[in-house]
Amino acid sequence: MRDLEANGCAALSYRLTGADPLERLCDKHLSARLRVIVAFESQETAWLLLVADHDDSDPDFNIYAELYRLVGHEPEPSEKRTKPPCCDEEGAAPAFGRAAEDLALKATELRRTRR
Repeated sequence: MRDLEANGCAALSYRLTGADPLERLCDKHLSARLRVIVAFESQETAWLLLVADHDDSDPDFNIYAELYRLVGHEPEPSEKRTKPPCCDEEGAAPAFGRAAEDLALKATELRRTRR
């Protein structure tokens, strides 16, 4: 959180690959299998959408399976995952306005219904 607050998009590892909104979301490996997915509303506001393990053996505990449920689609299997930097060439975050907050609210609701 402190790194994100101090460094913005530069604190995150890479942008995800796939159709919108996936291509506007950033990922960071926190430790071992623990990941965080972040959406930027603006250059000053970021939403932590998901924090969970990347565990391919259990889709209920796999952050990417949860993310794909959240956005309503998965990347195409043939789509090459390039993992570009979170920030663009000018150092700007991939912000997409109010849709970032909407995703955060949807993530909260999805989490409540899965308990």
